[in-house]
Amino acid sequence: MSKTVVPIGAMSGQMFLCEDFASKMLQEYLRARSTFGPFDNGHEGLAVIWEEFEELKSFVFGKNQTQEQIENARKECVQLAAMAMAFAVELL
Repeated sequence: MSKTVVPIGAMSGQMFLCEDFASKMLQEYLRARSTFGPFDNGHEGLAVIWEEFEELKSFVFGKNQTQEQIENARKECVQLAAMAMAFAVELL
């Protein structure tokens, strides 16, 4: 099976594999669900998504982005995607 590679442009030209991202997103979804359980309602789900979005936004608008900050931003993207998936699966 061939892998689909998507360039991340703004991140030093590094390549990020879609399959790797999807795998990390699913792992994060399962981890969060085993720790916190499903969302109780749409308000909670939206609040969690908003929190993850704000964390990612702080990276985007930050200055002097280090390699460590870039890695943290990737983790925030994974968490944001996992919580968006949780919302769709659990509440819609």
